[in-house]
This record gives sequence, structure tokens and C-alpha cells, in this order.
Amino acid sequence: MDIYEHKKSFMERQIRLLNRPMRPPKDWKLPLKSGQLSESVVETVFQRLQLRIQKHAKLNYSHQATQHVAAQIRKLYEQNSAIEDITFLNPLFYGEIDLSNLDSVKSLPHPWPFQKESRPVEKDEEQEKFNRLTGELLGLLTTLSELEQERSELEQIEKMLEPFEDGPSSIHTNMWKKNPELISTLNSTNTMVAKINSLLRGVSFPSLNNDNQEASLEDEIRSQLFEKTISDD
Repeated sequence: MDIYEHKKSFMERQIRLLNRPMRPPKDWKLPLKSGQLSESVVETVFQRLQLRIQKHAKLNYSHQATQHVAAQIRKLYEQNSAIEDITFLNPLFYGEIDLSNLDSVKSLPHPWPFQKESRPVEKDEEQEKFNRLTGELLGLLTTLSELEQERSELEQIEKMLEPFEDGPSSIHTNMWKKNPELISTLNSTNTMVAKINSLLRGVSFPSLNNDNQEASLEDEIRSQLFEKTISDD
């Protein structure tokens, strides 16, 4: 049964109740002997009231009037359930939007598509309320985003300070563990220094008063180091 038939049936039942004969209750009399109304007077009052009710029902609750009221009620129900065309909106707007996401809140439509039957004053009030709440939510989410970024930066700083947690004695050990490229570079440097020291033990250092002597010493060390490297390979 649709809304029209349901409401029409309800009103017809109420009208039939109005047409039922009215009678006073059996215990309407008070236990007082003086000032009592006679039963005939009470029955006459009820009869006249019944006639007035029936006349009122006939004038105001006719079959055509009942149909008209039921149709108006159905129209109101349809208007309450119908809103403006929002097919252009994202499906998230059908009760699934994540209000904790900054991008989702920014994508909310402005102005919001309110119901068609809303009066202009109501729409303005609702729009003002919507704008205020949206602004507050955007402010909170922006602050939250900034705090999360700050936390990420602090976590990076904390990770960089991990080698210093156990004091100076463990700094070098932690740096060696955290940076394998540094280990490889230092090993190569130590090997090169050892080779140079080994070569320098057999080289006599002449006076370094002129540039030619400095150049000849440098060439000799480079030549011996190069030959030593080839022989080792």
C-alpha cells in the first residue's frame, strides 16, 4: 500500500468513528442527590452534539476532500525525500565521506545542495552553519597535518641521534654499523696510507728548498706506489 492509499484509509476510519452514535457512559452520574441532571437532558445534549459532528464531517470530510488531503500528504512525502540533483557529486557524499581527511573536506561542494522544499531563510541559515562547521574542521585538520609533519621531522632527528645514545664510547661503533659506505672508504684510505708509509721508509728526504726537488720527490713516490700496486695485483 502506497502513501496515498495508507493515508486515505486512515482518514476514512477516523470519519467513520465520528459518525458512530454517541452515548454517555454508564457511570456518569455523581453520588449526589441534589443538582443532578436528568438522563433525558443528557441524552438530548448528546444527540444534538452528534448531529453537529455529522454535519461537520459531511461538509469537511467528504470523499473528494479525503482524496485531496491524501494526495497532498503523498506530495509532501515525495518532496521530503527528493533533493536537488546531486548526481554530479562523488559517491562518498552518500554517507561515506571521511571527514578526517583534509582533501575530502576541501572537496565538499559550496554551496551545499539543500532540499528543494527548504525556504530561502532556512537555506541561508543552514549554509551559514555548514560554512562555519566546515571552516572549523578545515582548521583542525590543517593543524593536525602540521603536527604530523613536525612529528616526522622530529623522528628523523631522533634517528640521526641514535649513535650518541650510549655515550662517546659507542659513537664510532654505531657510525660504522649505520654507514657501510664509510667503512669501505676508510678501509681503502687505510690501505693507501699503509702503502705510502711502506714506500716512504726507503726514500731519503732531500732538502726541500726548491720546487724542483719537491716535484722530483713527488714523482718518485708516485712512481714507486704505482709499481708497487701493479706488483701486488
